[in-house]
Amino acid sequence: MDNAQFKKGILPLCVLTLLSREDGYGYDLTTRIAQELDVRAGTIYLVLGRLKERGYVTTYLKEAEKGPARKYYHLTKTGRTYQNQLLEEWNRFCESTGRLLNHG
Repeated sequence: MDNAQFKKGILPLCVLTLLSREDGYGYDLTTRIAQELDVRAGTIYLVLGRLKERGYVTTYLKEAEKGPARKYYHLTKTGRTYQNQLLEEWNRFCESTGRLLNHG
């Protein structure tokens, strides 16, 4: 089954939720999300770019133990509010579709 549209809709919430727990860099976020969903790194970076454009995340550089500094993403106050709104919408969506699909 091609669930690309499902993933497209939920990826921003997944990224925001991970960032609500702790700051992260693109590769780390991609790896963590890819453990549960089939996604490409480029897709996560596009999501991060859109979230940054909208002011939901900011970035800063942090030195890595090996190699160049990494760009970390940090959830803003506006981003936290948006993440909570999306999570509420997602939960309502899951409840209503669950009722429809399971009890018809």
